[in-house]
Amino acid sequence: MNPLKTRLVLHQRELTVYARDPGSLLEIIVQAGVAMDAPCAGIGRCGKCRVRVEGGLPPDNVERSLLPDDEIKSGIRLACRKRHLPSGLTIRLLQTEKDPARETYEVEPADMSIAVDLGTTTIVIAPINLSDGTVMAVRSILNPQRVYGADVVSRIKAALDRAVLDKMTEMTVDAISAEIRGILAAIGLGADRVRHIYVAGNTTMEHIVSGADVSGLAKAPYTPAFHDKRQVPNLASRSGVAAEIVELFPVIGGFVGGDTVASLLACAMDIADEPVALVDIGTNAEIAIGSRAGILVSSAPAGPAFEGGQIRHGMRAQDGAIEDLHLVQDSVSLDVRGGVAPAGICGSGLIRIVSELLKAGVITADGEMLRAGAIGSNLFLRVMERAGEQAFVLHRSYDREVSLYQSDVRALQLAKASIAAGLAVLMERTGVVPSSLYIAGAFGNYLRPDDLASIGMVPSGLAERTYFIGESVIAGIKRFVINRPAVDREGLLAHIRHIELADDTTFNRRFLSMLPLRAFK
Repeated sequence: MNPLKTRLVLHQRELTVYARDPGSLLEIIVQAGVAMDAPCAGIGRCGKCRVRVEGGLPPDNVERSLLPDDEIKSGIRLACRKRHLPSGLTIRLLQTEKDPARETYEVEPADMSIAVDLGTTTIVIAPINLSDGTVMAVRSILNPQRVYGADVVSRIKAALDRAVLDKMTEMTVDAISAEIRGILAAIGLGADRVRHIYVAGNTTMEHIVSGADVSGLAKAPYTPAFHDKRQVPNLASRSGVAAEIVELFPVIGGFVGGDTVASLLACAMDIADEPVALVDIGTNAEIAIGSRAGILVSSAPAGPAFEGGQIRHGMRAQDGAIEDLHLVQDSVSLDVRGGVAPAGICGSGLIRIVSELLKAGVITADGEMLRAGAIGSNLFLRVMERAGEQAFVLHRSYDREVSLYQSDVRALQLAKASIAAGLAVLMERTGVVPSSLYIAGAFGNYLRPDDLASIGMVPSGLAERTYFIGESVIAGIKRFVINRPAVDREGLLAHIRHIELADDTTFNRRFLSMLPLRAFK
């Protein structure tokens, strides 16, 4: 079959793409080597992969139901949708995407270990000075696997096809390798200085980067193909380093991976005298409670809402993302990342907005966004009906509107209820109230404990004892490499007990009880 010729128009350049057997516009874009988000993996639920198509491409039923009529008439289509594609189309990309912020610091030459936090959405890479523990640089890139969906379930479904899994492995190793080479050049250190590379991610990410069979993760009881530390094929050679050790952190269970092991080390749960709790907020939220006497861990399927997925105007925490909302005498003030015009709502912004509108009486504790006539303040002027549902307009300009929709509030309720119910189950199983709560992940850097308590994500009694530990995976790997053999990673694993929330008979009941946006003890 002859390749399909397509013109691809980006923001600063044009490409002529000869794609082989593309089943969607997204496949053409990916074959051109262009990164693009497709959070719902082709279901047509999120609408984030909009492109403008010229040359005649009829909308399908999903597009007719999701896209406004004026967008359809202007040629807007969803890149992820499977369909027959004619030759000669022109695809104009609408997404403007930047890599997450990067920082570099020049240091004196030293032997180093490279820590890699392999996240579902973002990959963070940091070389660590082995002589004094200095983090010599930090770089973040987008996980190239996101073209196969925003969450681990979508990635697992895609990776069941061996050829697709091999492609996902290759693109992930290549992306990490390129950044390692770039970071070494940026800090002026030779590849011969790298002694180890440690990679920690959730169980699915570790399976994909190592090319391991994911079929055991596709159905209950969600059995990993491996638990122990495992090599990452080709990572050293493609990075151009001769590291003595290139391995994954060991995984705990089906959806609790090496990133949780690293986070447990970061909050020093393995040596804590009193029980503490850890919650890593993300698409798949890992939860742990324990001390040196023993640790109970699990994971809660929170979904992509905290990373901007399944939110109508959602986006990651990059320039243009609304991070905060201030209500002063019925007026609205926004804090926008990068100091630019608002482009969407990131996860921390979603929590702040809902928390403030809850206090202002625009949203009820049941999660209902009131109609304009039922709101006893001038904020009613911002409540509109959009696409058949209530929406609170946050920003409007001549070419863009950013709003919080009723469905966005529901998505947040589902995500936070899953985490709260999981935490409640572990507290009941251990029979303890943690002395403190650690919130892990870069997402946690922008949160406020009072907001988490007010919407009922964490117990109100822990709000004053909640601490954010930021890049916990990098911190945990750092503690491991600097303090070996004093830090006993394998000993920690022996003290961990993993439970599946799906097997807990009280989880569903607790989940339903945690849906309201109200504090709980």
